[in-house]
Amino acid sequence: MNKIISNLFFIVFFSAIFTSCDTSQSLKKNNQVHGDTITLKKGIPLYDPTNRFIVMLDSVLADSRCPKGVTCVWEGNATVNIQFNNLQKEIQQDFNLDTHQSFNNDTTLNNYYFKLLELNPYPENEKNIRQQDYSIKIIVKEI
Repeated sequence: MNKIISNLFFIVFFSAIFTSCDTSQSLKKNNQVHGDTITLKKGIPLYDPTNRFIVMLDSVLADSRCPKGVTCVWEGNATVNIQFNNLQKEIQQDFNLDTHQSFNNDTTLNNYYFKLLELNPYPENEKNIRQQDYSIKIIVKEI
């Protein structure tokens, strides 16, 4: 029963996304993301029609990177949450990636490799970054 409800929610949610004017234009402009370096803006899904998957920057969970113009003991780290939906297999998974090389900045899910290249904007001293202002550059490749 839970799987049916989950699948129904998934279908309704992404149907709404695809029929929205602003989002559908973004999807059309970026309709081939497989194997490329792509930029994901927070909350805007990108669709690969060939491989039938959707990938989206869900949120920035933490951003403790050393701000520009500040001297820090270490460079810091940021953690992002990414949603991946494989439409062929009807699988939705969330995963986290980090900006610091000592942490997990890449992963493999459902025969796809993901690597976080950068998180923007970079923090500045005494300036807050709103969630909706974040974007990431990421590699997505089939393995």
